[in-house]
Amino acid sequence: MEGTGTFLKLKEILETHSADKKVVIQTHDFPDHDAVAAAFALAELLKHFDFEPSILYRGEIRSHSLTTMIGELGISLARVRGDMAPPELVKCPCVIVDGNPANANARETTEFLAGVVDHHGNSAQPECPFIDIRPDNGSSSSMVAGYWEEAGLVPAPDIATALLMGIEMDTDFLSRRVSRNDLDSFYRLFFLGDWQSASRIVKTSLCQADLPVLKMAVNNATITDGLFFTYLTVDCSQELISILADFFLRLREITVSVIVEIKGRDHHVSVRSRDQGISAAKIVREALKDIGAGGGHDHMAGGALDISLRISRSEIFRRFEKAFSNAQEHKLKDNQMRLELGGREIILVGTAHVSKESIDEVGKVIRENKPDMVCVELDQGRYTAMTQKDNWESLNVIKVFKEGRGFLLLANLVLSSFQRRLGMEFGVKPGEEMCAAVDAAYELGVPYTFCDREVQITLRRAWGRCGFWSKAKLLASLISSAFTTEKLSEEEIENLKKRSELDGMMNELAEYLPSVKETLIDERDRYLAARIWSAGGKKSVAVLGAGHLAGVRSQLEHLAGSGGEENLAALETIPPQSLLSKSLGIVIPFLIVALIAAGFFRGGDLSLSMLLRWVLLNGSLAALGTIIALGHPLSVLVSFIGAPIATINPFIGVGLFSGVTEASLRKPKVEDAENLYTDIGSLKGIYRNRILRALLVFLLSSLGGAAGNFIAIPFLTRLLF
Repeated sequence: MEGTGTFLKLKEILETHSADKKVVIQTHDFPDHDAVAAAFALAELLKHFDFEPSILYRGEIRSHSLTTMIGELGISLARVRGDMAPPELVKCPCVIVDGNPANANARETTEFLAGVVDHHGNSAQPECPFIDIRPDNGSSSSMVAGYWEEAGLVPAPDIATALLMGIEMDTDFLSRRVSRNDLDSFYRLFFLGDWQSASRIVKTSLCQADLPVLKMAVNNATITDGLFFTYLTVDCSQELISILADFFLRLREITVSVIVEIKGRDHHVSVRSRDQGISAAKIVREALKDIGAGGGHDHMAGGALDISLRISRSEIFRRFEKAFSNAQEHKLKDNQMRLELGGREIILVGTAHVSKESIDEVGKVIRENKPDMVCVELDQGRYTAMTQKDNWESLNVIKVFKEGRGFLLLANLVLSSFQRRLGMEFGVKPGEEMCAAVDAAYELGVPYTFCDREVQITLRRAWGRCGFWSKAKLLASLISSAFTTEKLSEEEIENLKKRSELDGMMNELAEYLPSVKETLIDERDRYLAARIWSAGGKKSVAVLGAGHLAGVRSQLEHLAGSGGEENLAALETIPPQSLLSKSLGIVIPFLIVALIAAGFFRGGDLSLSMLLRWVLLNGSLAALGTIIALGHPLSVLVSFIGAPIATINPFIGVGLFSGVTEASLRKPKVEDAENLYTDIGSLKGIYRNRILRALLVFLLSSLGGAAGNFIAIPFLTRLLF
């Protein structure tokens, strides 16, 4: 549900279910800065549309800095002391902010839950008409800031200041799980609010009375193999426990810190992890199973013990030690991610397509995790091409030309050739790691699915979205990649799986060809994520090229929060030709015919002379292209005759005539199909291979005919006038 129209949909739902415009905005049960700021900002936004919001919360506010924030900004909110809201509000629609009933951290206080606005991963979808859950966001405050922008309104200084504090606290001053939305929102709010006051308040979270608690945490600490565990025997705020968990994670020997309050009213638990491969949320859920509840993010999680159970501190430590040990045992590498979304576990494995290590790694991950679904970044056509030896042998080049797929076939061959040559250097076939994933699934009896978009659709969409200069740059890139002699070491190949290396490559591609990057990477991230999500399974492994890892993760988190809907049909549609492209195919022949006709009225001899010169110019350049391609003499003649005919009929290209003739006269052999990928890397190979030479005849005769038409118009105009 993320994106334009999100707030407007919430507004529409609230108007439908609240005749008197009274609304309850509720934080999670133990409100923090982000929850209060987001609730405050949403309430103030609704007031612009004549709603009467009331901010409610359960639990207690025992944070010094949060109390200061509420007091200095004049935020009005009330604590719910019973099970439900006051009688005058109990029938109002309720919007829970920074919490989710499905996570057991926010119980509804009214009879109707209208919506949930949250950035935490959820174990299940809440039952309500409006859901905006974005686990990729670092804070709920940045989400609500986006609502203000969507509504076309500017928050007042006090609202902007509150939102700044919410973002700062939940992202640890923009150093933890920061999304683009968090940064964009912070930038806008920075110049609207009082950032100095915001920073002053959130940085004074501790007071002198907290020092004995810090001493107790140090004295009670147990440190073992990267795990810092300590317990507190005094009643303290959740904020203080979180601060201590962050503080002890600063020790360079520590990977995970755990703070447990074993006395007091709430028995809070706070867990932090510095290792992306070790999930704090999974540790807290496993450790508190049957003795409490918890959840959160990979880097930050929390929970609470069941007060009615008398669990010894040694038993609590044993549980966390075991959960940490299990997490270490199943730790994922830098090129792997484990996501827990909507009650499902999805493991993403990023590969380098010509890496021996990737082939072994894929099989190992699948066999160790024993998923109930395997997804691979392939389409059925590519899998068939890789696994069926005679696939290229059955290639019908004439049919390719007749179906207008000559350019696409050539582009596909060039795109694959560099990978093929790299693979030959290391004894690996491109895509072999994907086949290894299918083999491992078959071995375990696990269903698998191909989740990538057909390559023909991707190429057509990329080409269709390019302007003239982008097409020229793309062609230049394809040609240079076909003939490059660059060699990569195995170490460099493995570096392609590292996010830091890939980020730089993606940034370069985005700057050089932004429209192509959007189609080849961003769109396919959306497509892959949607297919992975719809494949189902409680536990699945998805094998992807490493370049898609971060994007697919972000899209999966978005799908989990928005109901899992993605318009795949829109991503499979070939964009229509631009008006200019359509016009050129009609305008150029029309101009040529019009000029020759005008010559007739100036004199029959002039018209005939213009016609002959155009035929010679157009046909000669098309024939020249075929000669350069070393086409058969009859192909040269067909190019010369066919070029003028193709011009008059813009729906037929001269390449169709010349390409079909060449392929018919010099029928491709089996070895031509077998050597396609190696031959395309050199001029000698292209001229030797009959399939490639037919494609070259098709390409150069088409370019020659097009050049002849562009030259003919000013040439004929000069003859006429």
